[in-house]
Order: sequence, then C-alpha cells, then structure tokens
Amino acid sequence: MPLLISVNVKRNNKVAPKSHNLLWLAEEIKLEFSESLYRFVFQLNDASLPTRYPQELKASIKFYSKEITLEILNKTKELQQWIKKQ
Repeated sequence: MPLLISVNVKRNNKVAPKSHNLLWLAEEIKLEFSESLYRFVFQLNDASLPTRYPQELKASIKFYSKEITLEILNKTKELQQWIKKQ
C-alpha cells in the first residue's frame, strides 16, 4: 500500500526496504490499529499474496466473489482515510 510507504518516509525520514507485508510496514511507522482494523489489515495482507502469484489466481477468483471484493475495497478506503488522520 503506497500510503503506508509514504507515511513511513514522512515519520521515519527514510524509505523502508521493499516489502509487500502491510503488517510489517504498519509496525515500522508505529500505527496502533484497533482490533478490527488489525484483523482487516491481516486479511488484506493475505489477500495480496495470491495476486502476486499467477498459479494461485484461479483459486483466488473462486474465493473472492464480487461481494467480497467490494467489501474489501470499501474497507480499504476506510483504512486509507484512518491512516491519513494518524
């Protein structure tokens, strides 16, 4: 999530090593999530793995229905707004 990378640069005055691990990035910038936000970031972190590996894409397409995808998208927008306020 580019937003987490930007916040890391702003708060720590350095670019974090390249990582797709959202939880690690959140720890680097010392974000303190509520339990529900933490669970969502964990879910989002897991959801991004199959999208980077084409051999797992078919399984992902079956699991992530349109409804689930829209829910993740909406929660991601909420998460971004929360991060911007930190």
